[in-house]
Amino acid sequence: MQLQDAGAGRTWDDARSMKEKPRDFGMSSTSATRTRNKTRIIKCGALPVLLNHLHSQSQTVVQLTVAAMLTLSSCKANKVAIASSGALQHLAEFVIAAIGLLENIVSSSESALCEAASVGGAIRILVETIEDGSSLGKEHAVGILFLICQSCREKYRGMILREGGMPGLHQLSIDGTRRAKNMARELLLLLRDYSDYSSRQTQIIMSS
Repeated sequence: MQLQDAGAGRTWDDARSMKEKPRDFGMSSTSATRTRNKTRIIKCGALPVLLNHLHSQSQTVVQLTVAAMLTLSSCKANKVAIASSGALQHLAEFVIAAIGLLENIVSSSESALCEAASVGGAIRILVETIEDGSSLGKEHAVGILFLICQSCREKYRGMILREGGMPGLHQLSIDGTRRAKNMARELLLLLRDYSDYSSRQTQIIMSS
């Protein structure tokens, strides 16, 4: 039996249901408001300003800019605007510069190499760059992966293989830049059979 509020003409079940609705409505309303705000930010001309900030000399400004663009791109309506603004080219250049800088650092610092290798998802990102990146990006990525695997083959060989690195390396050894081809072949030797790699290195040392 449902009890009825004589003054309001509603059952207690109705009243309880109405108490629950504002919370759900508030959550959906907040989400909609955030989406509208992101759209308004783009419509107000934020993209050109953000693109300029990508070329800032301040690393902090660049990081904040990339974070802002990532947040704005979570709104579906903004994805097309960002893509058509020329931002992708700037971001690709930024990524290539960043991965090139990373290779320079890890090639001269063992501690930096260990730190880079231990970052969660780093090896997967490098493998994906070898598969889908630009020619220069692939060259930097294979260079970093080679250094990582060479530093501790027993530890990182399996990780690279699990991320599916072999197909991309095979292809890179065929159609990459001259340096990328050489690095890909050396890394493939490390991933396949350590005895083959050791023999190859011995031959290089003896012939030099």
